[in-house]
Amino acid sequence: MGKFHHTVSRRDFMKGLGLSAAGLGAATVANPGFHDLDEVTASAGGELKRAWWVKENDFGNPATLEIDWSLVKRPDRSKISTFPYRNSTHPTAVYNKEHFAELQKSVIQHAAPDWEADSIQDLAMSGATLALRFYNYYTPAGKTMFMGYQNSPTPADRNMARWEGSPEENIRLLRHASRFFGASSLSVTLLDEDTKKLIFEKESNGKAYVFRDVADVEETATEYIIPNRFKYMITWTHLQATELTLREPSTLGQSASNMAYSRLPFISVQMQEFIRGLGYHGINAWSGEMASSNPFGVLSGAGEHGRFGFAVITPELGSMVRGMCRMLTDLPLEPTKPIDAGISRFCLTCATCAKFCAFGALSLEDPSWESLKEADTGVPYSPDGFKGWRLNTVKCANCTACQAFCPFNSSGRSSFIHEFVAGTSSITPIFNGFFANMEEAMHYGNKDPRTWWENEEYLYGINPKFI
Repeated sequence: MGKFHHTVSRRDFMKGLGLSAAGLGAATVANPGFHDLDEVTASAGGELKRAWWVKENDFGNPATLEIDWSLVKRPDRSKISTFPYRNSTHPTAVYNKEHFAELQKSVIQHAAPDWEADSIQDLAMSGATLALRFYNYYTPAGKTMFMGYQNSPTPADRNMARWEGSPEENIRLLRHASRFFGASSLSVTLLDEDTKKLIFEKESNGKAYVFRDVADVEETATEYIIPNRFKYMITWTHLQATELTLREPSTLGQSASNMAYSRLPFISVQMQEFIRGLGYHGINAWSGEMASSNPFGVLSGAGEHGRFGFAVITPELGSMVRGMCRMLTDLPLEPTKPIDAGISRFCLTCATCAKFCAFGALSLEDPSWESLKEADTGVPYSPDGFKGWRLNTVKCANCTACQAFCPFNSSGRSSFIHEFVAGTSSITPIFNGFFANMEEAMHYGNKDPRTWWENEEYLYGINPKFI
C-alpha cells in the first residue's frame, strides 16, 4: 500500500479517472471557497473536524435514509433475541454453525492464501480480551443502568448550584468529557413524537418504558418511568482497535471487538456519573438497552445507514465503530443534524461487505421498504418504516468480516488518495464501482492475521491517524 501511495501522484491519479479538471470543478461547485485540491484536503470541516465532503441535512431529515414514521412501531425487546443465531434452529443457521471454521477460513484466505488455523498466541489474545467482554459494572454494585451508579456527588451534595449552560455550551462540555473517557464522537437527537417510537416498549426483562409528567426518574418492579423533560438522546461512537479490525474475521481480529465491549460499559458509567455531577440524570443504554443504536446514529449525524443494516458507518471511522451507545438525559443539549457523506450511495454499488459475508447475512439487493419475514429468519422481529438494508440476524455469526472489508475504513485518514476517493464519492457516484474494486484489489481491507504480531502495536491498538 505504501508503494502505491508513493508512485501515483495526485495529478496522475486524477488524470487516470478523467477528473483532472472535472473532479476539482465538481468539488469547487460544492464548496466554492476552495481554489485547489490542497485546500480541499486541508479543510477542517467544522467543530467535529469533519471533512469537506460531509454535508448536513435538516433536523429529523436524514436525506440518505427514507423513513415513514407512520409505519414505525415501538418494539418489544422482551420478544427479541439479542443474538438469535446462537440458539436458532433455522436450517441456514444450523449449517453455518456446523461449518463456521471453514467459512471463516475462506474469508481469511483472501488476504492470506496459505493461512490454516489460529495460533496459540492468537487464541491467548482472544481469551484475554473475552474475559471482560460485556462486563456489567452495575450488577455487582447492586445498581441498574436506568438509575445509574449514583456515586458521584451531586451539586446539592456539594452545597453548590447545578451547572446551568446553554444547549450549545452543554454539548461542547459533553464532547470534551466523552473524548477524555474514550468516546470518539458525540451527537444528539431531540426526542419528539416520532423519535419516541424508537424507544423500546418493553425491555428484555419485561419492564415497560413509560413517559410521564413526573419530577423524578423511577424504576419499579414493572416499569422504567421517564419524566417527559428527558428529550435529549446522546449518541457516542467508540473506535475499536484499528489494526486488529483489519484482521477480522480471524479469532485474533475479533479481539478488537472483544476489547471494545470490555471498555464500553466503563465509558458509559463515567458519562452517566459526569452528568449526575452537573445536576442532571442520564439513562444509560450502552449495550442495546432502551433503544436500537442505528436510528439514533443516523438521525443525529453520527454516520449513515449502510449495507451492514444494523451498524452505522461514519465518515471519520468508517465501519470501525463498535457499540454506538445511547444515553437519554434532561441536560439541555443542542441537537446535531443528520449528514450526507455519500456513504449510503457508495453502498449501493459497492456491496463488498456482502460479497465477503460467508454466512449470507448481508443483502446484495438494493435498499427496500420490506422487512425480513419470520419464515426466512425464524425470528419475530425485523424493523419497519424505512427504506434500507436489514441484517439477517439468524445468519449473522458475528464474525465481523464485514468491518474489515469496508472501503470507508481508509477514507480520509491514511493518505490523500483515500481523502480524494471519499470526496469524489460524495459528489458523484459514477466512480463508486471502480473505487470499490480498487479497494478490494489493493487489499486495503482485511490483512493477514499473522502480520499483526510482526509489527509494533499502537497504544490501545488504535492508529493515531484515526484519533
